[in-house]
Amino acid sequence: MWESIIGHHHIITMLQGMLTKGSLPHALILAGPAGVGKGLTAHALAAAILCGRTHPCGSCPNCTALARQSHAGFFRILPDGNVIKIDQIRALQHEAGLGAATGSRVCIMEDAEKMTLQAANSLLKLLEEPPDGFYFILLTSSPHALLGTVRSRCVTLKFLPLTADILAQALADNGHDEDHSMLAARLSGGRLGKALGLLEPNGLARRDEALQIICAVTQQQSNWFFPLVSRLDKRPAGEIQELLRYMTVMFRDIMILQTTGSQALLYNTDCLDELQRTAGLWPHNAPPAAVRSVRAADRALAANANSRLTLEGLLIALADMAKEENRDANRRRNTL
Repeated sequence: MWESIIGHHHIITMLQGMLTKGSLPHALILAGPAGVGKGLTAHALAAAILCGRTHPCGSCPNCTALARQSHAGFFRILPDGNVIKIDQIRALQHEAGLGAATGSRVCIMEDAEKMTLQAANSLLKLLEEPPDGFYFILLTSSPHALLGTVRSRCVTLKFLPLTADILAQALADNGHDEDHSMLAARLSGGRLGKALGLLEPNGLARRDEALQIICAVTQQQSNWFFPLVSRLDKRPAGEIQELLRYMTVMFRDIMILQTTGSQALLYNTDCLDELQRTAGLWPHNAPPAAVRSVRAADRALAANANSRLTLEGLLIALADMAKEENRDANRRRNTL
């Protein structure tokens, strides 16, 4: 199972060394962005613990039971709705207290930062006096959102995004087109899960919509504003924020085209013609300001600001930036 993990060689080597020496901590926190490989690593580690071998054999009773998701010593905790509740931890405490007939036991907790305070304090009791042979693997994208006392009783391993070259090569090795692989690797921010989603049919639909929004703001054809705001306002906040993040990447590419003209540094190479046209229509000082405005809107939505007012303010600000060059040209003509 270790071979299915892309990158993170130093973490894998460290874990395998701990397994070989019998020095694996009873509680680990695997921290890093969603889709970066934490889950694959956690399941490979769980398989190794339950198999009793550094490299799981895949054929023993433990491995086959785990593959069938019927292993009595494997526990997986997911958020119930938006949180991990104390009842879920109490159920785990009950299982841990029963003891194991043979072998080790493992619990993987996903999105561990979503534990309620009561759940975290309940888990803390398990971490302070862990049952023999019981291992806890907590997955989180926000380690600092975990209770400090929980963190202090775990060993934290940080998963960084993969480089675009490593991720693109891995995708190409798995049969994906090389150009599409590099595009997905760059847009994913080094996250395998995100990259695979981008390579799915319509995986780039939201990215394409972000470019359409920038084009609408740039061209400002009649009656463009309110229909666009109304269409976006009906979307879930998470979708709007994803669109805003793609817009920042588009403005980044526009800045590169304006300042260096280098196509090698672009993320959205498949949109080159449209990006070049847009770069020629925006004043050179505007894209950095546009990025700041888009990020400010993203932060406001994350803080539960009114989506319609936030979107209206952003689109008006971007429209003013796009028109600035035309206003400057008119002022220059008027002074002649």
